[in-house]
Amino acid sequence: MKRRTFGLCAALLLVPVSSPLAGAPASQSTPTPAPVPTPTPTGRPASIVGSVTVGSSIETFGNNRIGCWRFKTDGGFSATHIKLYLSEIAAGSLRLALYSDDNGKPGAFLMGTEEIISPKAGWAAFALTASQPIAAGDYWLAVWSNAGFKTPCESGRGTGLLFDSEDGDWTKPLPAANGVSDCRVSLYAYCGAPAPVPTPVPPKPKK
Repeated sequence: MKRRTFGLCAALLLVPVSSPLAGAPASQSTPTPAPVPTPTPTGRPASIVGSVTVGSSIETFGNNRIGCWRFKTDGGFSATHIKLYLSEIAAGSLRLALYSDDNGKPGAFLMGTEEIISPKAGWAAFALTASQPIAAGDYWLAVWSNAGFKTPCESGRGTGLLFDSEDGDWTKPLPAANGVSDCRVSLYAYCGAPAPVPTPVPPKPKK
């Protein structure tokens, strides 16, 4: 009798069976297929703090202004980036930041982003200078610009405060608010996906 051999993949698929009784046909159970995990939609991150909705109204900001908006989140992730939707290219520099909530107003500065000069229209991604753990609760997302910008928002659905700022230094306590915004801007913090690992290309066999 010739002995059959199997490759590695085929061997991993074999299902061991007990030795059959003499004269009885061997029986083999059908393996239960492993459940296929449901993929997470790639249109938006699974966990965020902020709003991914691009509203139909427009919020316009002048030079050296800081806008802060309060958002509630279930938390359970570490934020690495903040995204802001711009209606048009910004004329100057923009920076974003995360603040804690202090009884309905921005509290302690948590983390800021790198500065981007003249970001283009659409979703602009700003990398935080370090990852920031996000627990369940309220947070404030802040936007600073030295030359003004426009962003879509949902009128009547926001909780925002406006501040003057000459240098946009996040580490300093924010000055007293001198304006309010009831327009929920298109702005959210999230955990950016890691860079994809390239698939190794097998070497071509020599002829």
